[in-house]
Parts: sequence; C-alpha cells; structure tokens
Amino acid sequence: MDLFLVLAICVFGPIIGAALGVLKKPNDKFVFHLLSFAAGVMISIALFELLPLSIQYSGILGCVVGVFTGSLIMFFIDKLIPANHLDIAVSDKTCNLKKTSNSLFLAILLHHLPEGLTIAIGSMIDFNLTLVIAIGLGIHYIPESICVAAPYYYCTKNRMKSFLMASSTFVPILIGFFIGYYFYPLIPNNLFGVIIGVTAGIMAHISAVELIPSSSKRITNHDTIISFIFGIMFVVLLKFIS
Repeated sequence: MDLFLVLAICVFGPIIGAALGVLKKPNDKFVFHLLSFAAGVMISIALFELLPLSIQYSGILGCVVGVFTGSLIMFFIDKLIPANHLDIAVSDKTCNLKKTSNSLFLAILLHHLPEGLTIAIGSMIDFNLTLVIAIGLGIHYIPESICVAAPYYYCTKNRMKSFLMASSTFVPILIGFFIGYYFYPLIPNNLFGVIIGVTAGIMAHISAVELIPSSSKRITNHDTIISFIFGIMFVVLLKFIS
C-alpha cells in the first residue's frame, strides 16, 4: 500500500500536467516557481538524507564515487538528448511545435528511467524519504508534461492524443522503479552506499542542470531563491512531522 502511494504520486504528476496542457495551460510564472520548489526538495534530500546514508554504508570514497557516477549518467543522457526541454516548449511559438513536442517526449522518456530507479532505491531505505522524493519528482513532472501536451495539442487540435502522449511519460518511471526494486536483493552490501550516492548524484544533477536554470530564466533570481528555500523547508517539515 505504501509503495502504491509513492507510485501513484509519480504517475499522477505526468497525468495532471498532460490534463493542464490540453485544457488550460497555467501561468508560466507559476510553473517555474514549481520547478524551483522541486529543486529545493530534491537538493535537500540529496544533501541531508542520501549523502549521510551513503557515507554510513560505503564510506566517504564510496559516496564520492557514487555521486560522481550518478551525475555522469545524467550528463551522458543530456548529451544524447539535451535537458533544456522545458525552455524549448515555452519559447517555441511556431508550428515546428509538433516536431518539438515529439523531441521533448523522447527526452523526457529517457530522463524518467533513472528517476524511477531513484525512487526504488529510496524505497529500500525509508518510506518517508521515498515519499518526499516522489513528491519532489511528481511536482517536477507536471510542467514537463504540460510542455509536451500543450504544443502538440496546439498543432494537432487532437486533445485525447495529446493527453495520452504526454501522460504516458510515466511508463519509464514504473519500468525504472521495478528494475531497481526487483534487482535490489542482488546488490552486495558494500555497494549499497555507492548506489545511494548514485541516487544523490542523479537528483543533484537534475536540480542543478535542469530545474534551477530553467526556473531562473523565467522568474527573477529572488523569486527562484524563495521557492527553492520553500522546497528545502518542506523537506525539513516533513522530516520533523515523521
């Protein structure tokens, strides 16, 4: 039941974003405040939760190797398909939008697989931690799906196809989750901390390379910082409650 709740949060993120994209796209400023908030959530989880656990299980060296590996994985994914898909959808006003939307769709599919693995690893550590990770990623998925659904619908005028296309980006999240969840028993104990470090590296990379730069281009640096701090406070508050 606990895992179902976590997966439901991740699945509903793309679905909510897809629905908003084909019904009424939210104000851009609100969307990018969400991105900055999600960045604060994920950075705080990486720093306050995952890194100490990684050091506890595999030492400082194992933690450093894990974080570097996680960031390197996302770096190569970004090299294959750049992570600036949120900027593209906001700035592209022509009817190359259909092609743009298809490219964004593929980019998001590729990015979501390691994020599913991140949720799975978190679920092995602590449910409350996993829940916060899922909330942070779920918030991040809403504007992503808006960026796929809105331009595709604008060009095709096909509301259902646009909705299904954008909402289906949750599929690689589930695939990544189940790969991580079912292969977890095969992981040697001395590598567990390294894998936690990989998870932290992935989350830090998403925040630093994608979420924060995207939000700061559309709202002032002051607003970005405020939303980012609220994201950190949200994690601290959930930790205090739990």
